[in-house]
Amino acid sequence: MEKVLKCLIINTGCDDETIGFYELTDTEFHFVENLFTELNKNSSYSCQPTIKIILAPNLEEVSENYEDETGDYSHIIIRINGKRYICDDL
Repeated sequence: MEKVLKCLIINTGCDDETIGFYELTDTEFHFVENLFTELNKNSSYSCQPTIKIILAPNLEEVSENYEDETGDYSHIIIRINGKRYICDDL
């Protein structure tokens, strides 16, 4: 059985960024990584969107009031699909 990897897929243009969280097998991760590398070669000017995949093994979902509840303001917290995550992998 293949290991499942926590991954972030990030689509970035000049004015915005869309982030999605996915769990992929090692085989799926490498396929998508290669696909995005080839696709990004078609991005010929600075504002054209690019897409990348990164491993995020330390991604941790946290509550809406995480900082107030814990007093911990030391992490970057991002919102993905309506949920909040600590993501020190970025």
